[in-house]
This record gives sequence, C-alpha cells and structure tokens, in this order.
Amino acid sequence: MVAAYLAAATDEKYAAISNQVRNDLTSAGFADDTEYLIQFIPNSAEICWTHWEDCTAQALLVSVNTSYLYDLDIYGENESPETHNFNSNGIRMTHGYDETSKADIWVQKEPDRGISQTSVTRGNGNISILKMKSNFCDDCIRNILAVVENEEVKEFVIFDVTEKLFYPVTDGSIRIGDYLLNISHTDNAYEISATYSDE
Repeated sequence: MVAAYLAAATDEKYAAISNQVRNDLTSAGFADDTEYLIQFIPNSAEICWTHWEDCTAQALLVSVNTSYLYDLDIYGENESPETHNFNSNGIRMTHGYDETSKADIWVQKEPDRGISQTSVTRGNGNISILKMKSNFCDDCIRNILAVVENEEVKEFVIFDVTEKLFYPVTDGSIRIGDYLLNISHTDNAYEISATYSDE
C-alpha cells in the first residue's frame, strides 16, 4: 500500500511525506516509543566510531549526529607533563560544527601549560536517529539514548575509551583514565576543562 501510494504521489506530496519522515526522525526530545521505533530503522553503519581500535585517547567528546570524536586529553600518545616545557606556549586547536543541532565546538589545548578547555555552544539541540544509525552500532545507540534520556544535552556525550562507557554532558566532574573532567555551563554554552593526574 505504501509503495503504491508513493508511486502515485505527486512531487509535492512526495516531498511533504519525505519532510515529515525526516522531521519525525530528527528531534530535540524522545517520545515514549522512540526506542521501540528505532529498531525498525536498518543500521547502515560500516564502522561504529566508538569501537575504533586505533584510538589512543582516553576521553572523547562524541557528536551524536556527526559521530565526530573530539579528543579531550591534554597530552597525545607518548606525551606527559615531563615531555613538555612549561615555559613555552604551544597551542593546539580543533573546531567543529554540527549542522543538525547547529552546535559549535572548540577544543583548545596547551600541553606545555597542562591546560585543556573544550567549549560547546548549543543550537537547537536536535539529534537525528537516521544519522546515528549510519554512524553507531545499535548497542551504542541504545547506551547513548539511555545516558541522555533525562539530560538537557542530547546531541553530545562523553566517552571513556578504555571502559567503553558513555557519560552525559552535564554540570559536575568525571574521572576518565588520567584526567579529571570538570563540566559547567552558562545558558547554552558548556565548558569542559581537563586536569591531568596519574594517581
């Protein structure tokens, strides 16, 4: 019936149907039956980025829509406070943008000074189930949705690479590996600062 209707639909009707489906699968919140409905969408992810075996970071900020992984570690592989000159002023910067949620992401690291600061400026807060289905395995999608279900920020999660655990982006502190992450926000701007401690 659906196939016959779509075959007979005019371009305008087809566009309206497509837009409605797209809107139903892009949302800033979850209905009670969201998880039930998600199972009917085929998973097209060729690789689940949170299972990326070559990742050397300990803590990641994960964009739910783009699957982009923002390394929150102050130091890279084979680096430590001892390998840096605290009198120099080297800065590493990464910028990202999520078209679905209209969020801006900035990561600024100064390993010579032991500083890492990540800023997330939220837009509309939307997440796309279709994009998630093309970037993450179903197990990770379920885990992400469970973590963000009652949280304000649904379009980003923090990921512990070693323990394979997701955390919400919400005010407070999270210990991941050698890093203590402190999260705070003002209005729609969230700040994540990392402090190194190998104890």
